Amino acid sequence: MTCLTALFLASIDTPVWAESKNFYFPEVRIEVNINRDGSFVVDEYRTYEFRGSFSWATLWIPLQVNREGRSYDATIEDFHISDEQDNPLRIETSTSEEKFQAKWFYSARNTRRTFHLHYRIRGGIFSYLDVSELYWQIIGDSWDKPTQKAIINVCLPEEVKSREDILVYGHGPLSGWAEIADLKTARFTVSNLASRQYLEIRIVWPAGMVTGVPSNFNARDSIRAQEALFVQETIERAKRAQEEAQRAEEARERNLKRFLFFVKVWAIWLAVGPLIWLISYLHFWKRVGKDYHFEDIPRYYPEIPSKLSPALVEVLLREGGAVTPRSFTATLFDLAQRGYLEIEDRKEEKRGLFGHKEDVVTTVTLKKDFLNDSTLLPFESEFLLFYLSQWQSRKERKGRSLALTTLRLISRNTPRASKHGTETG
Repeated sequence: MTCLTALFLASIDTPVWAESKNFYFPEVRIEVNINRDGSFVVDEYRTYEFRGSFSWATLWIPLQVNREGRSYDATIEDFHISDEQDNPLRIETSTSEEKFQAKWFYSARNTRRTFHLHYRIRGGIFSYLDVSELYWQIIGDSWDKPTQKAIINVCLPEEVKSREDILVYGHGPLSGWAEIADLKTARFTVSNLASRQYLEIRIVWPAGMVTGVPSNFNARDSIRAQEALFVQETIERAKRAQEEAQRAEEARERNLKRFLFFVKVWAIWLAVGPLIWLISYLHFWKRVGKDYHFEDIPRYYPEIPSKLSPALVEVLLREGGAVTPRSFTATLFDLAQRGYLEIEDRKEEKRGLFGHKEDVVTTVTLKKDFLNDSTLLPFESEFLLFYLSQWQSRKERKGRSLALTTLRLISRNTPRASKHGTETG
């Protein structure tokens, strides 16, 4: 594990609920200048794209470097921050055994700002018997915002004799690139660095140029072997990532094909389904719902004929079942409407124990001679004959009257006869 740097940004201008706030790094440029005394100066130019209002930021750098079971202490010196016009910003710093912390103040709202962070680090370069090495995590995995583009230049105090004297390695994102720019400069570039993705730089040069933390063993070959192993692990990781991406793409294609298949099936069903339903309906309708046709039976009426006698209407509705007293009542009023009978209500005064009382008496009066009337249906003639037969003479005459209560009493006392009379015809 190498030294980590981390940057966190926060705002105290407006409440969280009042404004949507966010930011990211469009560009980060870091210049690292290595000194002969083993220290190196870092100049970071961090560009922020702000959405919302921000007023302060904090930075912390761990001060312990752990490598191969050995721990080394680093120190931070000459720390200051300035804005785009090189105006110094107010900062607050503190140092503990484990980390260096800084907080600086500014004002930004829905804009792009670039801050220049300057500091010197001692104890971060190691000098072996054959080479010196800077192995530093220049962007830590605690950055919770993405970086669109990052460029890191590392400059030695003097040029080496040949490019083969410099070893350059980068760790972290697969999209990074490490190269030797010239005989004293190494360059690391990366694009679309995700949030919480670290970036490590490693540069090795011949011993004797820089006085770093001493180590009494040769390291160049072991560094090359270690990096070769890292390369192999990176290749395997990239292969796994490629395989996972391929599997994800294949799964996406399968899901798309499955979706398109169901869409086609649904479209076919929308076109064929109604036709299948219609054919099935016609098939079962011919078997179950279609009326049979008989040569000797006239066509049935889908609606009740309006000219039928009321008693015949009940016969149709009951489909041949026994008629009810409603047919008697309906026939009575039908004959009255046609002028054969007259139904009249009149008031009668009755004397009782407690005085006089008015009562309404309904009478039915024969208005026409019906015995030779050919317009009457048989059951209508029998209807009149049955009830009017209660008089002494069977030859009915126009003007005969009968109270409705008497008719009710006759129907109650002779139910079979009344039933027979209403069913005839």
